[in-house]
Amino acid sequence: MKKSILISIIAILLLSTSCGKNKEEKMLYNYVQRPITELFHTDISELDFKINHIEKIGVVTASDSMKILKDELAIKTFGKDFTQENLDTLTYNYTINLLESLISSIEETISYNNRNGQEYENYEEENKKKAYEKELVKTKNNKIKYEIYSKNPKTILVTKYQASYSMTNPVLKIKQTFNKVFYTNEKGDRFVTDEEIK
Repeated sequence: MKKSILISIIAILLLSTSCGKNKEEKMLYNYVQRPITELFHTDISELDFKINHIEKIGVVTASDSMKILKDELAIKTFGKDFTQENLDTLTYNYTINLLESLISSIEETISYNNRNGQEYENYEEENKKKAYEKELVKTKNNKIKYEIYSKNPKTILVTKYQASYSMTNPVLKIKQTFNKVFYTNEKGDRFVTDEEIK
């Protein structure tokens, strides 16, 4: 008798825990829920939300990000037709010095124009200077990221999931299915962005 009660309790517990959402399903539910709550003040369960499938399809490591950062740096420095040799010898300090030199040259041009009563020619130069200053800040920030990533290149920064879900559009009142790739934060405990699968 006691054994059958114990077996019944264990079976009920197993069934109740298996009917819940797994971690990935909870992350997807929360990610889709946020904008629906903000825009329509409703819960997605009221919109017949259903997860059709969700699966992990890969990770992005610090090493992957280092390659992307280095390619961006090469494009910024040499243009889209950079060579592997350009990439191999390129450093952040080189590009930072180049940008600082360009900014300094523009400042000299602006100063020259001001001394010679040609301030009207400074508008274009000021815009160039602002663009280079923006690139300089971005390059310095990317250098810091690159240095952090290089210390532990196997660190997982993002986990990618492919998912399909359906729900009733709250405006059109029709059932729609969405197929997307979702990206987690570094902790892997929530989705932070997505992209449509084409």
